[in-house]
Amino acid sequence: MRRGEEVACEAILRALPEWFGIEESLVGYVRDCMALQTSVVDVDGVVVGFLTLEPLGPRSAEIRAVAVAPEHHGRGYGRLLVEHVEHALLGRSVDTLQVKTLSASDPDPSYRRTRGFYERLGFRPLRETLEWGEASPCVVMVKHLRCAST
Repeated sequence: MRRGEEVACEAILRALPEWFGIEESLVGYVRDCMALQTSVVDVDGVVVGFLTLEPLGPRSAEIRAVAVAPEHHGRGYGRLLVEHVEHALLGRSVDTLQVKTLSASDPDPSYRRTRGFYERLGFRPLRETLEWGEASPCVVMVKHLRCAST
């Protein structure tokens, strides 16, 4: 991500209230864009999606946010972002990638789509937590990346 692109990232988040409708969380995601490794998808000079990544240790990382502008959903940009980050992580010997999202204990259809997206990319549920509170059950999903030498 280049300087100033966090404005575009914030606009994308605000266009997705079904996923990023809590103002305090949204502001945190924007702050993460500026502080953590963030990759963007640019179409004709316009940022249409981004992924923010947080290192968790020498061999693991967490996707903090993935968002694609609603008019660009279904075009493979989310998959492109995740695959780009996976490739970069393997080059640094990171072999475990995780993401947290609303668990299936909550029937929200938007998050059912989110879990399906991650499952199609090879993420599997590891555990459920209540770290976001009882009203927002969280599932930690993980993917084991394959090193070229294995």
